[in-house]
Amino acid sequence: MSTRRTHTKSRNGCTNCKRRKVKCDEVWPCCFHCRRHNIPCSFALASKSAVDARVEAAAAAGSAGAPTPPSSAGLGPATPVGFGIGIGIPNTGSPSDDSRPPPRAILENVDSLLYSSPAASSTASTSTSGAHPSNNAAVPPPPPPLVPPPDSDPWSRDAELMHHYCTVTADSLAQRDDLRYVWKVVVPREAYEHRFLMHSILSVSATHKALLVPSRWHAYVSIAAYHQVLGSEGFRGMSSDINDDNWRAVYCFTAVMVLYYICLPTRSENRRLETPVLSIMELLCAIKGVRATVAPYLSRLTHSEFHPMVLRVFDAEDVGPDASKRSPPPLENSSLPANTYQVLNQLRVSLAADPAQFSQHYVDAAAELEKCAALIARRGVHAEPGAVLYWPYMLHDTVVADIRSMKPHALIVLAHFVGLLVIFENMFWFTRGWAKAVVRDIDRQLAGRPELASWLDWPKQQVISGYG
Repeated sequence: MSTRRTHTKSRNGCTNCKRRKVKCDEVWPCCFHCRRHNIPCSFALASKSAVDARVEAAAAAGSAGAPTPPSSAGLGPATPVGFGIGIGIPNTGSPSDDSRPPPRAILENVDSLLYSSPAASSTASTSTSGAHPSNNAAVPPPPPPLVPPPDSDPWSRDAELMHHYCTVTADSLAQRDDLRYVWKVVVPREAYEHRFLMHSILSVSATHKALLVPSRWHAYVSIAAYHQVLGSEGFRGMSSDINDDNWRAVYCFTAVMVLYYICLPTRSENRRLETPVLSIMELLCAIKGVRATVAPYLSRLTHSEFHPMVLRVFDAEDVGPDASKRSPPPLENSSLPANTYQVLNQLRVSLAADPAQFSQHYVDAAAELEKCAALIARRGVHAEPGAVLYWPYMLHDTVVADIRSMKPHALIVLAHFVGLLVIFENMFWFTRGWAKAVVRDIDRQLAGRPELASWLDWPKQQVISGYG
């Protein structure tokens, strides 16, 4: 009787090895083939459940006044969920996996950006005002008719953009290889089956090309706006039925949409923002609006191929009630100046010293900036922008409204946020153009308040002295 043929496939191996029908060495937390191809291994995702449990336990043990208790999704209320560029989404609700996310918030912000920007208007036959949509609007107004960019061969143009995205843009969106894999492979794979997501990807690729090829800036910016509007329309068409078949594409669209928002300075004429503070307000509101859309699927995201975009920006020690009690990591190996902790601590203490004038929401906003600085310091030169971009999720609506109303101390808090964001401008092209414009705008807004001038010293130094 002949001996049994050696088995060359994997019965108990990781998901990737089973899919590729190769034998897995079953080494945890990452098998040989996944390590060799530099892709996320399902063993690592499974081992992450222990961290998830610690995060949930830490959140459950929170003190009075802490955010909402852990949701049924299995994540603590302060557990950030990111987009690869590291935009963290704290889970503040308790939706079930079967609940449907309300699309209104994200659609309002998509429309607000697309149809009020000069680039978008250049592709439309009619224009709309740039006012922020009313929160009372049940459904955002439909977009204006589109005029396609003049092009003799749109198929070749789109092929060029997709090639550029997969070979250049995707690698520029993150430093970590596992994040780059998600942007380069996983997100495009979802786009093959969802045209609205493909349009959104092409819009970001065109925006990147506009930055790299200044002689064709107008052409690429028009193409970017055209594709993003088409993507928005496609998303609008299916947003009332987000289900098990399309939630991955919805998540990817929100990630790419926020990325498109952040690129606003790149898409602006001469890279100059007309109203920097109001423009960054639209960005903050867009980031806040995404949370409601993806919240019902948090537990699925943490155990999917999107895992590197979800929890890897933050570790268990970064969240929970004891995070603020832990000594912050040293700043020596980060891009932050040595006085960062001192400046942010002074801001928080000063706001807390006058409760009659400043609500606890202001103090919390300053405290979250301290956490952002600690996250950056802990990651050192490998920090992702999400260490700062998660801040809008933690920002209370009261502070948001005060920033929109140009209240002085709200603007001071915003200036310190920008002082942290600026350090990423040399590393990530899509973050460029915000810091200097916003700080200058805030400086103009506070010109009649000389007693507040010293509060802008640190943000100005960050922008001007080369830390960015």
